[in-house]
Amino acid sequence: MHRYCNGQLRSRLEFPKAFIGQSFNQAGFKECLQDHGLLHSWPTTKSGLLSTSKETWGAMLPRIPVEFEILAEAMAAKAQASKSDLALDGDVNRPDPMPFVTKTSRNNPPNPTYVLSGPKYTRGLIGSRTEKVVEFDYKSEEFAVAGYLSGDQAMIRAYEDESRDVYTEFGFATGIIPRNAKPDKVKRLRQLVKIVCLSILYGRGPFGLSQALNCTTGFARNVLDLHKAWYPRYWAWSKTCKARARKDGCIYTPLGWRFKVESTTKPTTLQNFPIQATSSEILRRAVLLVDDAGYPLCCTNHDSLLMSCPEELDTSPVPGIMAAAAEQVIGYPLRVDTKVLLPGQTMYPSDPTKQKLLEVVRGVCYS
Repeated sequence: MHRYCNGQLRSRLEFPKAFIGQSFNQAGFKECLQDHGLLHSWPTTKSGLLSTSKETWGAMLPRIPVEFEILAEAMAAKAQASKSDLALDGDVNRPDPMPFVTKTSRNNPPNPTYVLSGPKYTRGLIGSRTEKVVEFDYKSEEFAVAGYLSGDQAMIRAYEDESRDVYTEFGFATGIIPRNAKPDKVKRLRQLVKIVCLSILYGRGPFGLSQALNCTTGFARNVLDLHKAWYPRYWAWSKTCKARARKDGCIYTPLGWRFKVESTTKPTTLQNFPIQATSSEILRRAVLLVDDAGYPLCCTNHDSLLMSCPEELDTSPVPGIMAAAAEQVIGYPLRVDTKVLLPGQTMYPSDPTKQKLLEVVRGVCYS
């Protein structure tokens, strides 16, 4: 299970030039980029090679033809397969959840063993033949938690207005998303803007932003300045939190999870901690309340819960339970998105290109 037949993978990819046998081919990849008119804009490493890092793919995919996602995911699959196997018990993935192991108390199951921690393609393996699978995901949780903890009214209004999308708005305002972009490009660039916005909340500077956006540091600095202008209360609160943590020698969450602050503790760690750790507490409280209500949970995944249950089970009360969990922790309810997979369906999206990728993945995961 989860072994990769590289010859079979290579024969079914749309980018055969990028592989020679089992190995990635830089020269062939360069030809692929040249064929699509992308070579001039593709990032390179310090040694002058074309970059194929996770960060590069994350930054470039929203800007290039969607077909390239097949190549990106295939390379991620190959890299993942070289590390370890999924932790399987029959058809069930049972990794060690590793609770409370991170500074912010997040679970941290070993990446190669957990189906939801690996590359996006692994979601094509999630589903049930006999039951429905339901995912309940806190919507824009970290942005909302930052707004409510800091009392930034601009953030709170943006989150509570369901007609608005904070990441798309910020993308248009900064120019990351062109005003005349077509809907499919807006959707893809929105994901990049989301990554940028969250990394700004956690202290990413102009240089890091320029790498993520593949832009100049001047443009990245303008993006950062606009964020500070839009959400000044958040930035003032964050500065106060870091100063207090240095003075007290610790930082803690609403429910008391503490982290010892030392002279070597990075400023970005202190900026990241209140939001991530509080979000973790919200999810743990949600797990307890949903379990107390008798629903059969499978696992957590960052800001979401998954359950597998009979199709006739009414799961509509669960978002309300999760909203109440958030209110118990931060004093405000959070919105919850629901995704239902009927028996036989998988979590992977249904658009044709991604279905093609899923066929590749299934063809090489089972051998």
